[in-house]
Amino acid sequence: MKRKTYYLITLGVLATLLISCSNAKKAEQIAIIPKPVHLQIDNNESDFIFFTPITIYYEQGVTSLERAAKFYAQIFDQKFNTQTTITTDKEIKATIELKFESRIKEEGYEIEIEDNGVEIEVSSYPGAVYALQTLLQLMPEEVCNRQGVDKDTKYAIPALKIKDYPRFQWRGMHLDCSRHFFVADSVKRYIDYLSMNKMNRFHWHLTDDQGWRMESKRYPLLNTKAAWRVDRSQDEWDNRKPIDRNKGEEATYGGYYTQEQIRDIVAYAEARGVMIIPEIEIPGHSSEVFAAYPELSCLGKPQEVTPGGYYPKEMATCFCAGNEEVFTFLENILDETIELFPNAAYIHIGGDEVDKRFWSECKKCATRMRKEGLKNIDELQSYFIKRIEKYVNSKGRPIIGWDEILEGGIAPNATVMSWRGINGGVKAAKAGHDVVMTPNSHLYFDYYQNSPEVEPKAIGGFITTKRVYGFEPTIEGVLTEKEAKHILGVQANLWCEFIPYFSDVERMTLPRMMAVAEIGWTPKEMKDWNDFSKRLTSNAKRLGAMDANYHKGSTVVNIEATYNSSKKVFEVDMISEIYGAQIYYTTDGSEPTLKSTLFTSPITIDRTTDIKAIIALGGKVLSNIASVRTIGYHKAIGKRLTYGHKFAENYPGNNGDNTLIDGFTGTVRHDDGYMQGFNSKDFDVTIDLENPIEISTVTGSFMQSVGTWIYLPKEMVVSTSADGTTFTEVGRV
Repeated sequence: MKRKTYYLITLGVLATLLISCSNAKKAEQIAIIPKPVHLQIDNNESDFIFFTPITIYYEQGVTSLERAAKFYAQIFDQKFNTQTTITTDKEIKATIELKFESRIKEEGYEIEIEDNGVEIEVSSYPGAVYALQTLLQLMPEEVCNRQGVDKDTKYAIPALKIKDYPRFQWRGMHLDCSRHFFVADSVKRYIDYLSMNKMNRFHWHLTDDQGWRMESKRYPLLNTKAAWRVDRSQDEWDNRKPIDRNKGEEATYGGYYTQEQIRDIVAYAEARGVMIIPEIEIPGHSSEVFAAYPELSCLGKPQEVTPGGYYPKEMATCFCAGNEEVFTFLENILDETIELFPNAAYIHIGGDEVDKRFWSECKKCATRMRKEGLKNIDELQSYFIKRIEKYVNSKGRPIIGWDEILEGGIAPNATVMSWRGINGGVKAAKAGHDVVMTPNSHLYFDYYQNSPEVEPKAIGGFITTKRVYGFEPTIEGVLTEKEAKHILGVQANLWCEFIPYFSDVERMTLPRMMAVAEIGWTPKEMKDWNDFSKRLTSNAKRLGAMDANYHKGSTVVNIEATYNSSKKVFEVDMISEIYGAQIYYTTDGSEPTLKSTLFTSPITIDRTTDIKAIIALGGKVLSNIASVRTIGYHKAIGKRLTYGHKFAENYPGNNGDNTLIDGFTGTVRHDDGYMQGFNSKDFDVTIDLENPIEISTVTGSFMQSVGTWIYLPKEMVVSTSADGTTFTEVGRV
């Protein structure tokens, strides 16, 4: 309870105070993200009026509180153009009191706001940082202005109590700085976004084929050669050919973070409750290293830093597993990494997408396999990872890697990041390994978040804020309660092939990052999309005050249909992700406008129909193009379909064996459940129409999405049979 301080004042002074309080600004609504575990408003208590000058009290002798008080003062001085006073004197009336309470969970906090001040109780420094973020979210969005606000402005904060703590210990965001280099101040701004959303892990992707970004004192050629590539910005990413020295081209695009800059960023993040997890790619995605030290590849030949997604056959991308110099190099690099990131709980070693073809042709690798008794190159990869893990462990750190580190046998103490869907995470958790869930099905932020037709170029896919919010890390019904305890938390990844500027980073992560924050923090049973989207509306204004280039939301209408077999009709629902928006639609093929039918409840469809819909808000159309959904009312609906070859495990479709004949046609998305995928096997299905039926047309829809390795079939053949045994070809295209 906040200690009370009583003063005897004259009526005239009291009247002046009441007048000044009435001018205090107040937030439109309480819209905290992530949603607190417990929040209770005291309607019988007056608002607390927050104004400058500000005094912060903390309990003397508690180092974490002293540090928090100094951080609060730094933030308040910046935001409110003031000079904050810090004190340990209990007799001085304080705006905010910071107290230590051991019963509070790690990273948790408790806030009590009364009319005479704010009391914050924590058991750790990060908890104090997150409490500050909550306090700022209780004020109007203008306090997020990066230029600060008028120091004489007063803010009314509602009287309330909050008890809060995170659900998961890992709540992260990733940033790829290899494909495109972002200056140190931009990286700090990214960390600001994490901190304001109570996210505590920044996965910093520092090395990859397109550029080395960490200064090395031991290997200076990494700074002068591996960090730079020729600029091919005018070309498509996958068509950017390497530098042509004969034409006088120079490698001028790129850069690296000096060790001094890295230490500064690490300290900046730590002050904001964020731990940086550095990633050094091992053993693949390392071709940029060979531009500086070619002897470390299986080929041993000089090569240039690739400027994009162009990978010629003669370019090596992975370290030679049979070369002992490779391990000396990596151990020295890891020593530098560990020294620069002294508080990182893990060292991320990559491990993904290793091109092993050079290993299979390399004499040194063959010698290594014989010496170590390795049966195949998957086991060679496992040997490589285990050896690196042993070294990192000897330095007092565990490793974490992408789910490919499971191949050939996982290293004993490794933690897995499951990115290729959830299967790698499930496998690792069942084997007793810790897991961070980061599946590309929900948490890849280089994917589109609106119709590709109206968005800047992205790598592919389609992941809206609502889809992000719907992800459940513990995979209900798959993992036991004991296995689920190995799920450390969640992380979203931003790969930057198509994201050259930091403003693009903001657009692709905000506000989707906020959905990840709530997944990681808020109890599962408290999550509610409608409530979140309402709070998101207020927080979008905060992003605007920060001059963030945030995405304004998906204008795609989610048109969902179910087939009612008894009535033989489709029941269609339409959903908008934008809070308070209206949906207007047509079913006659015409383009919808504000004069079209307003959607209020599910509609029924009894024939093949093109549904077109748009989103509007406040009388203004938000959709640049209409969302279209075709409901196919055809002769195979309700019939039996059998497979000559089953669909791929990762692409079963929404309705399993009935997906291809359920009446729902595919879309431009590969992951929305309306398509099935077939991996390395022919698409071979038979539909039993039960009785002879006249057929005039057979239609199938297929997808090509090169960025996600999905390709059209070579041909489609249709055959018919009267007995289900003897088939006659009737068409081929």
